[in-house]
Amino acid sequence: MVRVAHSGRVGDAGRRGVVRPGGWTGYAVAMVLVAVASAAALIAEAVLALPDVALLYLAAIMLSAAWHGRGPSTFAAAASVAAFNFLLVEPRFTFEVAEPRYVLTFTMMFGVGLVISGLTSRLRTQQHEAEAREDKTHALYALGRALAAASGPTETMMVVALQARRAFATEVELIDAQAHRDAATDRDDVARPHAAAIATALTARRTTASSGALVVPLVAGDAVHGVLVLADPEPLRRPIDPDFLESFARQGATAIAQARASADAAQAEGRARAEEVRSTLLAAVSHDLRTPLAVITGAASTLRDERLAPDERDELLATVADEAERLERMIGNLLDMTRLHAGGVVLRAQWLPLEEVVGSALLRLERRLGERPVVVTLAREVPLLWVDAVLLEQALVNLLDNAIKYTPDHGEIELRSFVRGDVVVIQVLDRGPGLPAGLGPRAFEKFVRGDARHRDGFGLGLAICRAIVELHDGTIMAFVRDGGGACLEVTLPCRVDQPASAVDAPVVKEWA
Repeated sequence: MVRVAHSGRVGDAGRRGVVRPGGWTGYAVAMVLVAVASAAALIAEAVLALPDVALLYLAAIMLSAAWHGRGPSTFAAAASVAAFNFLLVEPRFTFEVAEPRYVLTFTMMFGVGLVISGLTSRLRTQQHEAEAREDKTHALYALGRALAAASGPTETMMVVALQARRAFATEVELIDAQAHRDAATDRDDVARPHAAAIATALTARRTTASSGALVVPLVAGDAVHGVLVLADPEPLRRPIDPDFLESFARQGATAIAQARASADAAQAEGRARAEEVRSTLLAAVSHDLRTPLAVITGAASTLRDERLAPDERDELLATVADEAERLERMIGNLLDMTRLHAGGVVLRAQWLPLEEVVGSALLRLERRLGERPVVVTLAREVPLLWVDAVLLEQALVNLLDNAIKYTPDHGEIELRSFVRGDVVVIQVLDRGPGLPAGLGPRAFEKFVRGDARHRDGFGLGLAICRAIVELHDGTIMAFVRDGGGACLEVTLPCRVDQPASAVDAPVVKEWA
């Protein structure tokens, strides 16, 4: 439920367009205008002819019609004839008419006053109707513009309520139809204000009045999406234009329906995406975990044979260790991706030199590297980094492990770091087969592998790297290296409050 209270007159688009009688104020103003015209006539009669003086009364009639409508202007016409006769026509200060010709003057004066009153009142009515149409058009335009910027059903309903308050200049309550139906099943809703009118609006889809309030259903298509309750303390004196109310309600209902449809579509898409990820994960687990388990099971079964030679036994034990390590990496990647995707990772950042994190990552991969040399080049201007050591090390391990997969046994791997503007750049380069066409933007998506011949793992390593780098407000990208191979590049921001760099000179090291 959305409730917006009216404070001050912010708009009246739904009420304007009818010229109402001027009331006692209008008649009092008409009397004052006639009195002013009479005073002016007494002054002007010394220099103007009597027919010219009568024009001053016509001016009073016009002003009365323009300001207060037909009733006060008609009264002003009658009062003008009486004042003209009493003050200016002989015998003065009586209502007697000495000469019959003045009867025609009085008749024409009253007739012209009525005609002027009618024309002026009609022009005033047309002006008010034009202003009312402009106000309504502006109110609908403002509603459409505000709805275009709204996101989600809740914000859309808030916009409809706020714009209704501005358009109808009254307190507004907007009730969510679905929420109202759900709540009505759990509690007695009879004691709620305007309960009967709201029930009518929800079921019969009809606008109803209830003790000083107007209850309007917001209908779009075959459903009622909400109920708009307009409190109106003066419903008789200031009626609401039903056509404008219907247009406003239809536009608001359509926007709420579209917002709900978009929200439902987004939820359905999210569920479909989650289901797709689960299906892909199950397929990957069923396929990729089975291979190392089968190798381990076969090797362990063979080791039971006591007739095995020592070198054969050592080879089988090495196979078991390698496959167990491979299985551990797969499960570790699955667990890391699950924690990162669920938002369960807390960044424990501290100031660290990049060399320390790189060395730790290379030590973890010493066995995997085998005979591959790794050349590490750190520029001397690389500052200390505000990073989570464990997470950044895991990202570097995954980047290097990816390079190991696609690098020949004796192929060289490079790790470079330098400063570019206000970021630190870390690059891992190899001389493998490079990136397939079109893979660059997708290389860091889940379950994506670069080469079908390399099916070690689930394709989660680079996706984990991207999640870790984004936790550090950094970026990661992949592109083809000049001369062949691939380059994976990470950029991390340089903090303005960083301490002095611990790296005084370029560091070039080689792990073989």
